[in-house]
Amino acid sequence: MSWAAALAHVAWRWVDRSGWPAGEWDDEPHNYDRWWHGDVQCAIIRNRTSGVWCGYALIPADHPWSQQASDMGYDFPCLGGPFDSAEVHGGVTFAHRYDPSTGEGCEGLWVGFDCSHLYDRAPYVRDSAFIEPGSQYRSQAYARQQTEGLAQQIADGGQP
Repeated sequence: MSWAAALAHVAWRWVDRSGWPAGEWDDEPHNYDRWWHGDVQCAIIRNRTSGVWCGYALIPADHPWSQQASDMGYDFPCLGGPFDSAEVHGGVTFAHRYDPSTGEGCEGLWVGFDCSHLYDRAPYVRDSAFIEPGSQYRSQAYARQQTEGLAQQIADGGQP
């Protein structure tokens, strides 16, 4: 699938912000971005429910992390798998052999993280009692920077 087709496919990812309070997210330009960091494909997608950013990078099929995940015999090797050494916000919380933006299968392994952990502030929270004091919103720029850091680790052969 071409980049243009992938972007068209995620048009449904439009996020209705009408119920969100004012915040840093008001000035963010869109809900999806996809780019290359060197030879590694990257994407960030805003969660449609809470509004937090999730970042993803594609591990090539011949990469040690992808091979270790295959050797372990499962497709969601986030905990106790080869990604424990990855240094990214909240750790790797997503690992699948399909593109998170299109849902199509792929040869490599998309790995990702989310900005929805303790002390991460989500744009949309139904009950303000669930907003932890001292929470911080993780911006689109922050998610992109974390995604590029993950992509660099992939490019470096899996070394943080």
